[in-house]
Amino acid sequence: MQILLSVEELLEKSKTFDGWFNEVEINLMFDTVASLENKGCLVEIGSWCGRSLTVITAAAIKANLTVPIYSIDPYLTSKDEPNGMYEEFVSNLKSVGIWDRIKHIKEKSQIIGNKFNEAIEFVFIDGMHKYEAVKRDFELFYPKVINGGYIAFHDMFSFWGPTKLVQEILEQHSDLKFIKRESQTLILQKVDRLSAQGLQNNKQFLTEIKDFMSKHADKLHK
Repeated sequence: MQILLSVEELLEKSKTFDGWFNEVEINLMFDTVASLENKGCLVEIGSWCGRSLTVITAAAIKANLTVPIYSIDPYLTSKDEPNGMYEEFVSNLKSVGIWDRIKHIKEKSQIIGNKFNEAIEFVFIDGMHKYEAVKRDFELFYPKVINGGYIAFHDMFSFWGPTKLVQEILEQHSDLKFIKRESQTLILQKVDRLSAQGLQNNKQFLTEIKDFMSKHADKLHK
């Protein structure tokens, strides 16, 4: 496969694709993926027109990762009808020369998650935002994330589903560490156990979530 654009050009081109991934989120995602160690595949759940997927791929190229990059998106509406975005997604990735670098699975994540058996070093959960859907994506893919791997969520503090789920998993899991949030994108890391500082960081972020939801729950998309 020939990469037609440099990493910098890929990042700039990604910003022209339709989507909701802003500059600070691009930088956070790029830096996280560029820090990976080639120990497991990369998975994106929900790709829309390929903006964030292009960022992920650019970072993988920067870090010389050779693991597979999976995109999982059925390109269906909530009524299971084609949403009309698949052709634009494919066209965008082909236009920047990375279509052959990714493995797109045009199927619902909850179907794929039941049979997905590869070790994961990074998963970005950005599919259906209803609480039960986000929860199911997490439950299916989180067990495959390796120790030291990352779980990212999009649309924090704008959709009820991911915001409520992150609150719950940080309360219930002692092996997930808050790393950073920029805008609507959150990065967590899977660890053996939390350090004292990790516990404190989790507690601070949980307080932020609870305060936000107590004040703005009625404004969240549900």
